Amino acid sequence: MQERQALAEFLRARRARLAPTTVGIETEPRRRVVGLRREEVARLAGISADYYARLEQGRDLRPSLKVLDGLSSALQLEPAARDHLLALAGVELVAVSEDDVDAELLTFLDALHLPAFAQNRFMDVLHANAAATAVFPYLSNGVNLLRLAFLDSRVAEQYDAWESVAADAVAHLRSLAGSEIGAPRMVDLLTELNRRSPQFRDLWAQARVTPNSNGTRRVRHAKLGELQLNFNKLDVPGQNRIQVVIYYPSPGSDSDSKLAELLAGR
Repeated sequence: MQERQALAEFLRARRARLAPTTVGIETEPRRRVVGLRREEVARLAGISADYYARLEQGRDLRPSLKVLDGLSSALQLEPAARDHLLALAGVELVAVSEDDVDAELLTFLDALHLPAFAQNRFMDVLHANAAATAVFPYLSNGVNLLRLAFLDSRVAEQYDAWESVAADAVAHLRSLAGSEIGAPRMVDLLTELNRRSPQFRDLWAQARVTPNSNGTRRVRHAKLGELQLNFNKLDVPGQNRIQVVIYYPSPGSDSDSKLAELLAGR
């Protein structure tokens, strides 16, 4: 039931985001619908309007891959969003694994002289090295990054361009969750964040699915001031949906010197 509702919500959200003109539909001046109409999506996807309506109502349906591909095309889903749609529909489900980080990965993280941590598909921190906690003091093993981001003011205060950081975090959660979006653990997390954070609720409703795998962040440190750090999120082979997140400054930059100073004295 949770999976069907999640699929229905995702379809409704993506339909509302798509302007008719982007799919070649001319609109009348008094059109009141936000985004596409159900029948318009159905026509573009090559399915009946009644069948599509039942999908959006969360009925007990198992759409075929052909139908899902049609919907993906009709809604102009990017590759990550298409994968998310397939996962919500129960296609190519990935078995859930334990969150245990193997000893080799722990050794690798602790040996790095850069801020790094491992996270699971729910964005729980599985292990943060000493450099990571020196830069981000609120990080600790077991904390959830989404709860920190939206319920702990220290996080928003540390990041420049926080609105963009927050939006990326929510879109990344969708890309990680996949078919686990209906799992009790994920449902509990989403229920809490939707209830306690209007900002999260608005961002989740946008249904963006973006693997935010690399980029640059400006962070404020209590002792060092502003740091500009690049980041990469790397999937760990052989461990289901565990990622390593590594932050690093550009070589020779002011942030490079500041970070070296911080880590030398920790």
